[in-house]
Amino acid sequence: MSVMNTGEHKEKSGEKPAKQPVDFETKLKNLPDSPGVYLFKNAEGTIIYVGKAKTLKNRVRSYFNKSIDHPKTIKLVESIADVETLATNSELEALILESNLVKEYLPKYNVNLKDDKRYPYLKITKETYPRLLVVRRISDDKAKYFGPYTNVRAMRYTLKLIRRIFPVRSCNLTIPSTRKYRVCLDYFIGRCLGCCEPGKTTPEEYADIIESVTLFLSGRSDEVRNRLTAKMEQLSENMEYEKAAVIRDQIKALESVIQKQRVVSSEILDRDIIALARSGEDCCAVVMQIRNGVLLGRQHFYLTAGEEISSPQVQESFMLRYYKTSAVLPDEIYLPEEPEDIELIRQWFISQKGEAPKLLHPQKGEKQRLVELAEKNAKLLLGELLAQKSETKRKPPSVLLSLQRDLYLKTIPRTIAACDISNLGSEDAVGSVVFFADGKPLKKRYRRFKIKAVSGQDDFSMMAEVVSRYFNHVAESGDEYP
Repeated sequence: MSVMNTGEHKEKSGEKPAKQPVDFETKLKNLPDSPGVYLFKNAEGTIIYVGKAKTLKNRVRSYFNKSIDHPKTIKLVESIADVETLATNSELEALILESNLVKEYLPKYNVNLKDDKRYPYLKITKETYPRLLVVRRISDDKAKYFGPYTNVRAMRYTLKLIRRIFPVRSCNLTIPSTRKYRVCLDYFIGRCLGCCEPGKTTPEEYADIIESVTLFLSGRSDEVRNRLTAKMEQLSENMEYEKAAVIRDQIKALESVIQKQRVVSSEILDRDIIALARSGEDCCAVVMQIRNGVLLGRQHFYLTAGEEISSPQVQESFMLRYYKTSAVLPDEIYLPEEPEDIELIRQWFISQKGEAPKLLHPQKGEKQRLVELAEKNAKLLLGELLAQKSETKRKPPSVLLSLQRDLYLKTIPRTIAACDISNLGSEDAVGSVVFFADGKPLKKRYRRFKIKAVSGQDDFSMMAEVVSRYFNHVAESGDEYP
């Protein structure tokens, strides 16, 4: 066991250190009486669970009490071969560190996103003439970000709509520049103000366009319409009728969007409604985004969470993961379950975002109906996932059918493990195992082994060692055999 400062944990999941005899009694007696994070590892050294604790000594010891009766927790405890603790200065630091470690190592017994890819954001750059870009990461560059968007098609449609309504430049030119540029086709069809050619527009005029785009992406379409209407009237008074006509067309396009937006609340607030639906270890989390009383959008995420993990714990884990990467923070967040420690979560928001929204668990009225609507959406989406999984099990990919035919197999090879050996001469020999489920790579089942029992260049013996150690790992972890 080691006691470390937050952020200093370097070991990667999948690396296989030499097994050390573990005296749990000694470790349990010497656990620190402080807040922190604990990491349970199996016999192969793989991190299988990460948890936080207000008092490490009490929390870790609780796993080895005889009163534990949940099958999944019992299975977790049986798989523990080592425990490592990371002491922190406060419970808040432990919460932040736990969230970071879960995302990095994806432990088997924690709540994990099924598709942990980076979702896209819309970014308004910090330039004299800003651009609107699609990015996958939030950088500390003073730009404005909106997202993440789980529905990429809807995000692309929004981007296309903005460029149709607002003349935002789409080029990658550095402007202003000492080089001389001439306007492109976008200028002549009204899709750009001609930022690249001196005299066509000004930074102030362009900034007004960007302000409207920012309001639009924030769900304040009515404010955008009011701004454009006032601008059109001012241009008409100044007898700049051609420019007023352009603004008029923008207003018409914007109104067609506003008419499609659904008003779901009488309160003019920015709110996120979070709901969960669960079936076994499958879980769907939905975030409904309400801006100024209008339903702006719906994001959904699929997760895996053991049945022994309570719904408030799943809710907290998802909420921290979502808002850590979310570019916009609402005034209020409605939750289906009362958080176990509201004050700690509030502190987390302040430490990560500089402010904390109100966390509410509505019991009646309009607010409860919004949560019920989100829950209905979560159940529908989870049903789609379960139906898709059922269809996949019923109808295997054609490549697996071809493999069964060509190799004369009696059954369809739904899960496949492939092994290989690599070395430099007679040194630094390693073996790796990759895993495929229903024809697709399952990276959390990938493993790497340092060859220990074989010296020299003997690939056959090395392969035998890797296969033996791999199947020992599968047996100990309870994973499905290929």
